[in-house]
Amino acid sequence: SISKEEEDKERKKLEDDLGDNIIVDTVPEGLVLRLGEILFDTDSYNLKSESKETIDNIINAIKKNYPDREIIVQGHTDNTGREDYNKTLSERRAKTVADYILPNLNHDKLSYSGFGDKEPIAPNDTAEGRRKNRRVAVSYTTLRAHETKATIVCRLLLEKHK
Repeated sequence: SISKEEEDKERKKLEDDLGDNIIVDTVPEGLVLRLGEILFDTDSYNLKSESKETIDNIINAIKKNYPDREIIVQGHTDNTGREDYNKTLSERRAKTVADYILPNLNHDKLSYSGFGDKEPIAPNDTAEGRRKNRRVAVSYTTLRAHETKATIVCRLLLEKHK
């Protein structure tokens, strides 16, 4: 895993490299790139052609700076519509982005999931809040692609007992 200072430095570098279309957040598992609704039309999981450049920038950042990191793609929706519909839509959007990214990685450590409206980042009672909640997030974990959490725990325990 990496230190807080290294993580902050990585976040700042990504913000500079990726521009204004992507919000970079730090979470316990690593870094999250929040792409918002720029990727899809309403009620669609077909990637907008103009969004491909944004995802290509992310792919280039992955290949340049994080070639051995696990990548997680998560889809989210606002709370309008039926719960089961939102869940399916969020999964399909996450899969669309994952399918676009995967052929460009040098490993296959990529997963995706959809959460529907279960993990909002803003209140759903305003148009602005709902807009923020319609998003896809791409996460870089602090794990290397060949490591698992169990591997890191074992390594840390061994280092502690040396």
